[in-house]
Amino acid sequence: MINLDNQRTYGVEVEFISKEWSRQELIAKINDHALSYNSDTLRMPTIHRASWSDTTTSQWRIKTDSSVSDRRGFGLELVSPILNGNQDMTILKIFLKILNELHCDVNRTCGLHVHVGVRDWGVKQFKNLAKRYVKFETAIDTVMPHSRKKNNNQYCLSNATARGQSFNFDTLQSIFDGINSCRSAQQLKRYIQNGRYYKLNMESFWKHGTIEFRHHSGTICPTKIENWVYVCMGMTKLADTNRAVKVKSTDVINTYKDKLSIFMNGLSKSGLIDSSVRRFYTKRARALCTS
Repeated sequence: MINLDNQRTYGVEVEFISKEWSRQELIAKINDHALSYNSDTLRMPTIHRASWSDTTTSQWRIKTDSSVSDRRGFGLELVSPILNGNQDMTILKIFLKILNELHCDVNRTCGLHVHVGVRDWGVKQFKNLAKRYVKFETAIDTVMPHSRKKNNNQYCLSNATARGQSFNFDTLQSIFDGINSCRSAQQLKRYIQNGRYYKLNMESFWKHGTIEFRHHSGTICPTKIENWVYVCMGMTKLADTNRAVKVKSTDVINTYKDKLSIFMNGLSKSGLIDSSVRRFYTKRARALCTS
């Protein structure tokens, strides 16, 4: 089991559709179901109703989400408080299990956003993460549905092409040179994104003290969300350790599209990715390739 204790804080925003219940009804049912999971070692928190602008970081909340739509359901978002360690991951997975039991669902308008706390970061760590993400963005695309690849979704745009580069022709080295030339985190943010709706979103640092990963498609599957949290935290930890990210002068954005194994092997050095996570994503890439 991967140990999240003594690691960075994290948080999730899970967009979903409530097919059978209004928001208030759903919250009441979740809280009622959660009582059965209480034990001597685990006390389930209460889910609260919150407005879309609520920024509380100490409560589990369900908000409405105007970007999520379905003709036969309510577009909602489960927003976690700041999470820390294994027990909080257990609580998250229980809430997701309950959403499934209550017949909630997702569609292509939904997304999953993971935040990792990085209040102590300077420009060097942001550069390390930006390089890794740009290098392997197309590899990560292979474990996402079509709606989350390249620039196919207005809410998770490509960082690799934020400056107008082509997926086929511009070199990664030229992008790395641009990243290296940035003298501040703000300058780097402007270089790899033109707003907050990017797969890797640095803007959340100035609002929440986090880096936000927006690449993942909507899901309420506990296994998918748990594994993606490990990947996001693994990338963050490698940026902390200043592990070098290198490219060849001839590498273009698509060069590493079929190099998911290289990406995963690199993440394993963080200690937050094990063989089970690598197998999960290998199978997922194969399934999406043949679907």
